[in-house]
Amino acid sequence: MGVPEEYWVDFVAFKFEGSTGTWWKRIRQMYDVENMAWEQFEELFNEQFFPQSYRGEKAMKFMGLQQGDMSVREYEAKFNELSRFAPFLIESEHIKCLKFERGLKSAIRRSLVALRLRVYSDLVVAAICVEHEHFAYLQSKEASGRTPKEITGKTYIRGKVVGEHPVVVVAIREMEKVDPTILSATIVGS
Repeated sequence: MGVPEEYWVDFVAFKFEGSTGTWWKRIRQMYDVENMAWEQFEELFNEQFFPQSYRGEKAMKFMGLQQGDMSVREYEAKFNELSRFAPFLIESEHIKCLKFERGLKSAIRRSLVALRLRVYSDLVVAAICVEHEHFAYLQSKEASGRTPKEITGKTYIRGKVVGEHPVVVVAIREMEKVDPTILSATIVGS
């Protein structure tokens, strides 16, 4: 929307109603809100509406977050929601990627680990692509009447084999749209 930072507090407070509006009236009586920095506003707001015990609970949930039965998109949404309560755990993009990657299902994580993606958005796109290919593979096996099984694959980066491991991905064509030099994955065996 492009609201200049010095107007953020006014912009947000304009929408307050009910108990939030009442709280804001009290804050305006106690503080110079005309010159209030966003950080101060955020701290006061969080203390009122997200007590430390609540934030601590959410931070603990983030620390133990695993994909489990969620889709990658659902896992990403939960990851982003809970990470707000533990920004100290993902201070850099690299650490954020490691945390996200370690929480993925092993079938997806194994296909991504050799890529060493350290841009969060690229990692999420790659994980979604791997998940889609995984489901397509399982559906094709089911449709052909064969029982799905793990197969041995090789992951190639820039034409070189960087690892052999069990994979369930036939190809990751969508990832090549992100950066065609990063990845070319194929299955060798069935």
